Amino acid sequence: MSTAEHQEGGLSSDERSEIRSTILEARGMVEDDLTTQLEKYGVYEDERMPLEDLGHLSEEEKEVRRRIDAALEREMEATEDEGRSYDNYVKEATKTKLNRLVALKALETRGLVTETLVRRPEYGDRSYMHRTVSEVAGELCETGDNGLGVALELAYEELSEEIGVLFEEDEYTAVELDFKVREDVIELLNDLGDDVWEEDEAIGWVYQYFGEKEREEIDERIDEENYKVQDTDIATKTQLFTPRYIVEWMVDNSLGRLWLEMQGEGTNIDDEDNCFYLAPLEESLIDREAKDVREIKVLDPACGSGHMLFYAFDVLYEMYLEQGDVPESRIPNEILKNNLYGIDIDPGVVQLTALSLYVKAKSRAPETEIEQINVVPADAVLVNGDKKREVLDGLGELERRVVEEVWESFENIREYGSLVRIEEKIDEILEEWEEESFEFAEDQTRLSDSGGLEGQASLDSSGDDGWNTVKEELLEKVSGLAEEALEHNNPVEEMFADEVEKSVRLLDLFLYDYDVVVSNPPYLTSGKMGSDLKKFVKENYKGSRDLYTAFIEKNGEFAEEEGYVSMITMETFMYLYSFRGLRPTLLSEMNFVDVAHLENRDEGYMNVCYSMRKSEEGNHVQSRFNRLVNTDSKIRGLK
Repeated sequence: MSTAEHQEGGLSSDERSEIRSTILEARGMVEDDLTTQLEKYGVYEDERMPLEDLGHLSEEEKEVRRRIDAALEREMEATEDEGRSYDNYVKEATKTKLNRLVALKALETRGLVTETLVRRPEYGDRSYMHRTVSEVAGELCETGDNGLGVALELAYEELSEEIGVLFEEDEYTAVELDFKVREDVIELLNDLGDDVWEEDEAIGWVYQYFGEKEREEIDERIDEENYKVQDTDIATKTQLFTPRYIVEWMVDNSLGRLWLEMQGEGTNIDDEDNCFYLAPLEESLIDREAKDVREIKVLDPACGSGHMLFYAFDVLYEMYLEQGDVPESRIPNEILKNNLYGIDIDPGVVQLTALSLYVKAKSRAPETEIEQINVVPADAVLVNGDKKREVLDGLGELERRVVEEVWESFENIREYGSLVRIEEKIDEILEEWEEESFEFAEDQTRLSDSGGLEGQASLDSSGDDGWNTVKEELLEKVSGLAEEALEHNNPVEEMFADEVEKSVRLLDLFLYDYDVVVSNPPYLTSGKMGSDLKKFVKENYKGSRDLYTAFIEKNGEFAEEEGYVSMITMETFMYLYSFRGLRPTLLSEMNFVDVAHLENRDEGYMNVCYSMRKSEEGNHVQSRFNRLVNTDSKIRGLK
């Protein structure tokens, strides 16, 4: 890749402006219509009419109302505020509906799905999918939109197995949009043009612009009312787009460096056509035992729309090619299944991350089947106390202990996100269980001397094997809950099963040790935090005066020994008195290998990017510090 190609992004400022106006207009249209549709179901911002008073609803529409109620109860569990619960539901439903249409547009532009949105004269001013549905199943098209909704549902169903987080039916898809509104939104997306949708970064800008007005409103409330940011506002307030050249530098100098240290002269990963920004000091490289590329794990614990993971895919692809034992057509699936992991407190943005990775994989190998995408929203809310007790009663002792800990630790997961402290607690539970099992086995062996019983082997509960045993048991229980909910046609129980599964899969990501952690973390000073978050961070992190410094600490914990952590943050953790407790820990436990000072503190949030290796102080290698605050070309300076 040439130097000229390493620009801040492929989209021009005019094209980004067009995305902005399109997304803001589309969001407004969808939100307004959802508000109108909810009124039909007797749901208003400050009240919900009893279902029995809504005689105008059909049985099918009454079922929709029950799903809305279940979703609002979930929001109430988290917010304890009727108006805020309503607003959150409308916002998340809007995100999901808009994200689905954006996904279809991005995919059909690349020829990865049957054309469903773009209308062509040869199909009677309909899309190919719409025309096909009307010809094959005309009776399904006897609707107000002449079957467009049916065509969309078929397209969603086609994609649900591979991008379930975006296309599976849930409480946010219960309410249908007005036909005309849906067509107008589709027209807006089509008007952007294929050149825009073909750009990889377009999906990221959708994410950035969706929350723009809310961020402005939150900032105004902070300034005028001394508002303390809490609940879902944290996700909105802390979303920031990371320029592409910074993403590349961070990944090149962590994941690329890792592979270079494993392969030495046997890799071309540091060629300009691969990792453009990887030019390490020879003295800073360490000898590292080679790993099978399928075993290398990369985490972004605040992944946004997935820019870090998206580019890491490219680097990993080259690593798979160099290793040479996976057919090229299978590499994209292997990367998504084995290597890339993401967490974010915003479920809508997790949908876009999954979409970005899916688009990347399918663009490389259109025929490959995507088995798994490891991005999970940190937004589980477990309602229904009776159901919780029923679940616990149906579990074995070990699984029950784990679930109780999950429910306690994840109580405020929508605010704490990846900062939640649960790994050590689960490890302790597994270790205690193994000790108890071992003592029981010894007792049984002693009994065998007189009673003829053979010694009972203890459950290997330590490490990955122990957790995997528990995980499979819990997921099996969740599957049973989901089936039971469907049989009972009970949306509350169905949602509860989904939340339990989400919690188990999120915990799974917490319990891994990662070779590489990359992140542009959220920024929020303690003075702007809500009381729960402020207390939690203060009690659990030395860098408690800002979310970004807590993430520096937590990212180091996510990394395995000798693993890399690469971040872009403010520079203040290096010198402010407030962070005096954090600096000694970083200097003793992390080796800053490459650091680039991009701009001065008053010029923006993202001042300094760095790659650090997790190692004890005695194993530190030479560091490089690069001052670029007065450099015209940051791209050339980083190289």
